[in-house]
Amino acid sequence: MTEPTEQHSSRIRRMWTLSEQFPPIPMLLVGFLTYCALDWSLQGLAGGSDPLVLTWRVIPGALSVTLLAFILRVYDELKDADSDRRLAAAGDERYMNRPIVTGAITEGDLHAARWLTSGVLLVCALSLGLKALIAFALAYYVFWLSFKWYFYPKIQESLFLALVTHNPLTLVVELYVVAMFWVGAAIPGPLWALGLLLLGLWFPLTAWETSRKIRLPDMETDYETYSKIFGWRGAACVSQTLVLISLGCLVGFGQVSGVGGGVFYGILGVGALVALGGVLRLLLKPTPAATKLRPFMEVYSFATQAGLCIAWGVSRGVSVNTGLLPWDVSQWAL
Repeated sequence: MTEPTEQHSSRIRRMWTLSEQFPPIPMLLVGFLTYCALDWSLQGLAGGSDPLVLTWRVIPGALSVTLLAFILRVYDELKDADSDRRLAAAGDERYMNRPIVTGAITEGDLHAARWLTSGVLLVCALSLGLKALIAFALAYYVFWLSFKWYFYPKIQESLFLALVTHNPLTLVVELYVVAMFWVGAAIPGPLWALGLLLLGLWFPLTAWETSRKIRLPDMETDYETYSKIFGWRGAACVSQTLVLISLGCLVGFGQVSGVGGGVFYGILGVGALVALGGVLRLLLKPTPAATKLRPFMEVYSFATQAGLCIAWGVSRGVSVNTGLLPWDVSQWAL
């Protein structure tokens, strides 16, 4: 009886190595901010002056956002296992200490994490009602298609194709949060304002993705980077452009929704200056350290989400309402 227990304990310890790439507390915070930024913005678009409402749905909602991001991390580990080993064998230092390369985690552990996460996601969707369950099924199906490279193997061979097919998964997560809102209220208009919000929160993640794979010419290896596709200056400018587009979308949303003012624009502006400052540093003084734009883009992404949450909280206030409990069957009415 002790041997199976020890095996399970060992598997859990191995799966925990994923926390190095997906730290649970910071990612739960990001999930909470993402959920609240979208949910409160939808409440704000509906108009009125009453305080925004924080219900029990924030728990399965924020957890779902976090776990969808986590399952993508697991999918990436599984999809990249062979290439990680190949790059490590070729001497790429960035891959020599990856858990899948060192044996700290196995494909079997990753599949176990995948199914465990899927189960928790299903429970979250069930607690939110039929509309949310249908939306979850659609989102999960799209995520599963990405795991299978959309049954188009050439995507594996092209970083650009991977970007244009996989990065929109962020938008899928955002639409799932919109569906969670739809469980309890109609989607407010105008829809183009909602579009500005979704794009404004999506493009920072696209900028983050492009910024983390930039190397100077003498740093390049067999690993495909965006600097190989666009050149290191071009790749940096792609990230910069995405930040500027996001900034424009969120400023436009602020004007329409009324969330604007010094608080929102101040936080948003500081975040954008940090991101653009990182790009400018690289362009003016290209060094290996300057190519690490990822932290700068993370600051901007955090500013977009936290800025919306803080600005809505300051302008409208927030009330806590347990509201509809998870076991109330009336939520299952379409």
